[in-house]
Amino acid sequence: VTFDALAGDRFLVAVAPTAAGQADVALQIFVSPTGATFPSACQFALTFEPATVTGNTVEDQCNGTFTHSLFDGGKDTPPVAGDAPFPELGKATDLGLDAYFTGSGTIDARADFTVQFWVKWRGFDKDDIENAWLFSDLDLDVGGKGGGGGLGLAITNPQLTPAQKLDITTCTNAEPLTFLDTTTDITANQWTFIRMVQTGGSVYLCLDGARKGTLPVAAPLLTSTYPPYLGRNAVWTPSGAFFNGEFDDFRVLTGALPCN
Repeated sequence: VTFDALAGDRFLVAVAPTAAGQADVALQIFVSPTGATFPSACQFALTFEPATVTGNTVEDQCNGTFTHSLFDGGKDTPPVAGDAPFPELGKATDLGLDAYFTGSGTIDARADFTVQFWVKWRGFDKDDIENAWLFSDLDLDVGGKGGGGGLGLAITNPQLTPAQKLDITTCTNAEPLTFLDTTTDITANQWTFIRMVQTGGSVYLCLDGARKGTLPVAAPLLTSTYPPYLGRNAVWTPSGAFFNGEFDDFRVLTGALPCN
């Protein structure tokens, strides 16, 4: 069994004997600097471990840093540690209302790529009146002008829409402003693994290893001049960070990983 790994990655290995009564089980691991050919490149990688945090920034193992900020007052503040989906493997980051991360680079969307992370959303309360954005590099300036409109993922607020849904979207035209999107269900207060995969002229939305939605849009049309944001929409109104929950193991990879 072969895996691609980044420096500092953690692997949980559960080994069981194939025959009842076996007393000894062996595991042998080899680490190669060349690795497998897929995925071919790492664009962003965050683990949110305390060792990767310096002040208000989190080390990106592939491309610079991510900055933790509070929207109200525009302050950069240290991130808050939270419980991870697998507690034995360390910590996640807790993004309460008003908190978010901003990357220091942009996603290369000229070819196939994959965005993935673990998330636990705590839900809306009666005072939440906006959609909760998990991820965004939406580019409403570029859409329809020969570039691309980026990609966004939000939980729609039932006070604004008929039902609570996980919505994946991109801007396809700036004038008039036009979006392409698809939705699926998401459950609050449980860890969910989300993977968004661009390949073959479509973006696939995958939850916990199952395909849940498709956007028919080719890779170059997802190019953005904005960095990835976690916990808020890029720079667009309504302004604010309205996500309330936890993130872990954020990755952007060149290449298309499968849903499962």
